[in-house]
Amino acid sequence: MGDVAVLFTQFSFANWIGNHADQIHAVRTKLDELAYRVRLFKPEFTVPFASFIYFCNAENSWMNDFMITPEHIAALELPGVNFMYPGDRWDSSQEGFHSEKAIQAYMRDIGNLTIDPTPPSVEPEKVREAIVKLLSMLRKRFGKTIAGRIRPFSIYAHDIDCVFLASPRDASCEIVRGDARAAETARYAICSQAAWYAFNFTWGWGTLEVSGMYLDRQFESHGANRFLNFWVNALSTDFLNFSSPARARRTVQFLWDKKFELLYRFVTSRASENHTSVPARAGMAHPAASSSLENAPVGARSQKINAE
Repeated sequence: MGDVAVLFTQFSFANWIGNHADQIHAVRTKLDELAYRVRLFKPEFTVPFASFIYFCNAENSWMNDFMITPEHIAALELPGVNFMYPGDRWDSSQEGFHSEKAIQAYMRDIGNLTIDPTPPSVEPEKVREAIVKLLSMLRKRFGKTIAGRIRPFSIYAHDIDCVFLASPRDASCEIVRGDARAAETARYAICSQAAWYAFNFTWGWGTLEVSGMYLDRQFESHGANRFLNFWVNALSTDFLNFSSPARARRTVQFLWDKKFELLYRFVTSRASENHTSVPARAGMAHPAASSSLENAPVGARSQKINAE
């Protein structure tokens, strides 16, 4: 690979980070990753993008307190980093970036976020049926042995005051109503609409993790529910398919091609769980990236970019 003229890269997180705290150290990780990419590729210019999201529901809006904003990135003073706002144009042969103006525009937008209310409630029986459906699919696809290894778990739907006791081994689910003790000890706390969606579709659990509209009360003591997460993901993506010789070869080749990525994900996720949680606080000042950077070279290549 030759010299890199422009690097486009993500700069903030877009998924569940913990229980009203950055328990997976998403902020630290993203800042370090950005610094590492700039140091590794030494681009003439870096344009942070693909992270202009916010958590827009009452069930997940607390994560906005941890948002890595353009101002935070600018404060790192990484060489060659410039922001572009929708509608901006850049032609390296004629003009420079208007990064400061773009950052000001983004910060105005961030100061006027709209937060939606908790979604409408779903009937308890409908939620139970969705849970049973997904657990039955897991049992049918991967067998009783795998399903039996997934520990029973409980979900407290706070908007309907119901606890769902799920048993993957039996592909069953029981509803408990009006039990304060069961509500307090349930592993997951979530609104009923998000719970229904998470189990009604094979991709729902992954979508829930991205939206962050839940609390995992056992995360600090037990870590992520890895076995459940893994097999639901396997069901959704069908990446562990050995149903025929051709599919088996394809599956093995896929896993081999992904070996370094899988190792990286495993190591970094385990490291994150062993760190101390960062508490939420409004207007938090994120720490600067830890890596020292060499100055990126500035060239005269002609590049045109539209931020539209």
